[in-house]
Amino acid sequence: MNMKKLAINIFLVSITMLLKAQTANLAETAPKGILVFLGTKIPNGIKMQNIKVLRKSGNTDFISVAEVKAPATEQEFLAKVIENKKYFPDTNIPSEEKLKTVWAKAVQTGLLDSTGYIGRIPAVRIALGLCYYDFDVKEKTNYQYKITLTGNGANDSYTSNTATYPLHPKFDDIILNDYDYSKKGLYIRWRSLGKNIPSGFKVFQFTGKTPSEIAGIKSQYKIRDTTFYSVTIKDAPEGKTFSYSVVAIDKYGNSAV
Repeated sequence: MNMKKLAINIFLVSITMLLKAQTANLAETAPKGILVFLGTKIPNGIKMQNIKVLRKSGNTDFISVAEVKAPATEQEFLAKVIENKKYFPDTNIPSEEKLKTVWAKAVQTGLLDSTGYIGRIPAVRIALGLCYYDFDVKEKTNYQYKITLTGNGANDSYTSNTATYPLHPKFDDIILNDYDYSKKGLYIRWRSLGKNIPSGFKVFQFTGKTPSEIAGIKSQYKIRDTTFYSVTIKDAPEGKTFSYSVVAIDKYGNSAV
């Protein structure tokens, strides 16, 4: 290989690496739209002033859709966490005391890493200003985002991966294992075989062709390569016949088909 060809190859490799570095996995589909993750520097004036979010769909140009900042006060932060909880009903929100600790660390350091696992809970992360939930999306359309971080001498820009709404993740097939009716109620257990397992599941009861979600007492556990999903329905009426269905969900609540 001559030096000219070597130089061209090095140049092409460098360009490829640069393009890869500029595109990051920042966008993930959720039940109400697309979550756009905005890095680890909280936009509260300590490490970062604000974060601008631009979006394009298909072959259009990027347009500005949001400018994100962290809350100004602890009370505003707590209120936003509670407000965001409705978007993630299957995720437990920590106590107010723990949330106040998260806020104190965020104010002190301006960094997500200082807030521990609580800061990475979607409802909390949105409240901190490090995640943008884009509700204004159309079905079966490709979206891509450009994130611009501004302030304190750090002006960085990142382009996200492409995300499409809605998302119906695929998991290992779930089949009926056993069921029983006793004084404790109706007990149903399903199982799946393999490593591609969901983060949780929902149970639906059918009256005719109409499904309605049932809370019940749910449990999910794994024994070797088999995962079990069980529900106990205390108020299941005796002497009546219903159909039940289990639907797997991912960490954000996207449901399988």
